[in-house]
Formats: sequence, structure tokens, C-alpha cells
Amino acid sequence: MDASNGLEQMQVETESRVDLQGGLNDESPLEDRSLTLWERLKRLRVVLLLMFLIGFVASTPSSTIPMLQEEAFGNSSFAITGGFSAGKGVLGCIIIPFYGSFSDRVGRKTVLLITEAATVIPYAMYLATGDFWVYSATDLVFGFYDGTMTLLLASVADLVPVATGSHADSFALAVASFFLGISVAPFIGAYLEVEVVFLICAGVSVLALIATFLLYEDRRAALSVPLLGASQPPIVEGEQPLALTQQPSHARRLLEAWLNSSDLRWITIIVFANGLAENLMDSLLMLYLRKTLHFTSEDRSVVIAILGVGSVVGLIAVTRLMRMKLGSLGTLRLDLLVNVLTCSLYSFVTSKWGIFAVTSLSVAGMGVFPCACAVAALCLEQEAAGLAQGVATAARMLSGGIAPIAFGLLFNATAQSSFPGVTFLVAAFCVLGAFITTRFLTPRLSSKKL
Repeated sequence: MDASNGLEQMQVETESRVDLQGGLNDESPLEDRSLTLWERLKRLRVVLLLMFLIGFVASTPSSTIPMLQEEAFGNSSFAITGGFSAGKGVLGCIIIPFYGSFSDRVGRKTVLLITEAATVIPYAMYLATGDFWVYSATDLVFGFYDGTMTLLLASVADLVPVATGSHADSFALAVASFFLGISVAPFIGAYLEVEVVFLICAGVSVLALIATFLLYEDRRAALSVPLLGASQPPIVEGEQPLALTQQPSHARRLLEAWLNSSDLRWITIIVFANGLAENLMDSLLMLYLRKTLHFTSEDRSVVIAILGVGSVVGLIAVTRLMRMKLGSLGTLRLDLLVNVLTCSLYSFVTSKWGIFAVTSLSVAGMGVFPCACAVAALCLEQEAAGLAQGVATAARMLSGGIAPIAFGLLFNATAQSSFPGVTFLVAAFCVLGAFITTRFLTPRLSSKKL
């Protein structure tokens, strides 16, 4: 009787608890109405802050790192940079789905704190040693920004369920916050000493860790407590609780989810194919601009700023308008076509202003990943939101394990040729394959409410 009363009291406390990210006692999350921008900002404010800080940290050294790569790796800078990025992508592909699956069970906050603490290590190691090889090796193992992003995107799915009609818009808003962080940071790296840049990165990473500890209230953990407690049968001495013995392993959950949902498999392929081009831009574009087109640090900072600011506008305004007209799946297809075009243009454009113009156009295709995340969330039940986002992010990370080394070798082979931009043309064909794959998704995903 006491246990029953305790469980009822726990449920009452959980229902009345105010969630800093939007409130557990808000209107029912399954209410079938579209949320306003203000309501989404209110629900997601802590998630958006953390996404901004991640983008800031990821972008701050971006104009400095190509110089360090060239100095440390010499003539093989494309291949070695690609190798490190490839290793990071493969490790991320293996680890990140388990982040999402594990957070489905224990709550998001604990896993978030672990991933955020890990991202401090590469910057601390560089500050301690001054060796870029050491930084690259530790970043390979610990620098999983995508792991943190997976958990934050899963938090978006927790806070703004599909039934609100604001699912894709909320994912776009979260990714826009990431790009807002990217847009304000690159000039720091262009004008400050390398050590100061890495010190800022370490400091902001610690700030994100503190913000998570103080502000992030784990809706997932709070909601799961009464559910787990209510399902427990009487425990016989010497036996484990049923919830512990009968829950499948993370690997089994991942495999079953992927095998049982054809849409999730197709989304995985789409994210992977588009991710090949995306990871080419992330890992090698700045080095290409420096070595092949001789862009200065200031020029590269302008490219990053255009990308960041344009992405914020594109994700908040353009993607929303397209989604209202075309639905998430239609928007996904249109964005993929834009990416095919921009990758092709990068192949042929060599002037500074031409690169600026193509970069400005590329922001119109930034909706691919948030739309893919929204569609992935529909492929599994709400309780597996972390797993769904983990699978989508893992596909992106797997492409990050292949694209940098493959494209890096191709860049090395064509650097002295008359057509050094052929690598971008290959990337365009990869994105075209992703567009063709969208034809295999089931028609139910074409709803404009998604």
C-alpha cells in the first residue's frame, strides 16, 4: 500500500512539475494544432541555446584550422585531413546511434553531459601541447558534436511531437540556431592567435556543459519514471525487475528499427548520400579555398558567415514556407535539387565573388537534414525518438567517414589538373542519387502537416 501511494505521489509531482524547456504541464503534447513561432521558441529555448553554443564552438577555429592542417600535414594535407575526418565519421556512425538509444532509456541529460564534456578534451590537449597532430587525434575520438546534436534533436521530438503539426519547423529552428552560432564565430579565428581561438572554444564548451547542468530539465526522464514504475510487477527476492531483464539491447533495438521500417532505411540512404556532399563541404571546402583558390583567412570567414547567416534565414523562413506548400517530403526533394545545382557550380566557379554567390545559393538547400529528421521521427514510435534521430545522424556520420578520405584523395589527384573542381561534380551526382531515392518513400510521408 505504501509503495502504491508513493507511486501515485510521484506521478502527481511529475505532472505538476514545470519544465524549463516548455513545461510538462503545458497543454497536452498530442494536441492537434500547429504551434506558433513564439510557442516553439518557448518550448525549445534551452535546446536552441545549446545548439547555438555547439555551432559557435564548431565554427570558431574553422578559418584557422586550414592553415594548421597545411603546416602540419604538408603536401598530403587533403589526404591526411580526409583520413582523420573519415575515422571520426566511422566512429561516430558506430557510437552515435547508441547515444540516442541509451538516452531513450536513461534520459537525455546524463548522456548530453557526457558528450559535451568530451568535446572539451581536444581543445585542452592542443592548449597543453601546441601540437596539431595531438589535437587531430583527440578530436577523432572525442570531438563528436553530432552526438550532442543527436540528443538535442531528440529533445525537439520530445517537446514538439508530430501531432502539433510543427515537427519539421521545430527541427529547422534547432538547426538554424546551430547555424546562427556558426555565422557569428569565424571572424574570431581570422583575427586572433591560434591559442586564443582554442581557449575560447574550450571555454564555450565548458559554458555549454554548465548550461546543460543548470538549465536542461530532462523531459524524457521525468515522463519515463511513472511509466516504468507503473509497469513493475512485484519483485521476488533474488530476481531482477522485468524492465531490466526483458528490454532488448541497444544493438538489437537499432537493428530491429532499421529492418522493420522501410521508410527509415530509405531515409538513411538519403541522409547518407546527401551527407557525402555535406561532409565534403564541412571537412575540405575551406582547405580547397586556401590551397587551390588562394583565399585568405578573411575570405574564408566571409564564406562561413554567408553560410551561417543565410542558413538561419533559410531554415526559419524559406524552409517553413516551402514546407507549408510542399510538406516535409516535398521540401526535402526541392532542397536536394538545390544541392545538386550548388555542388555542380562549385566545380566550375573559381572567382572570389563567384564562390560567395554559390555559397549564398547553397543556403536554400539547408533544409535537407531537418526535413529528414522530421520524416525519420515518423518512422518509429514517439518513445523511440532518440533512436530515430540516432539512426539519421549515424547515416550522416557514416558519410563523414567515407567522404573526406575519398574526396581528399580525389582532390590530391586533381589539384594540379586543369579541372581541380571535379570533386564537387562527383558530390553532385551523390546528391542526385539521394533525390532519386526519395521516390521510394511511402506516400503517407507527403502530408503537408508533417
